Amino acid sequence: MSESFMEIYGLKFCLMTQQHLNY
Repeated sequence: MSESFMEIYGLKFCLMTQQHLNY
């Protein structure tokens, strides 16, 4: 429950960070 949530959250955060950097 925690691992799955953390993995999904981490992936979303990584994507958001990459998009922000690209911007």
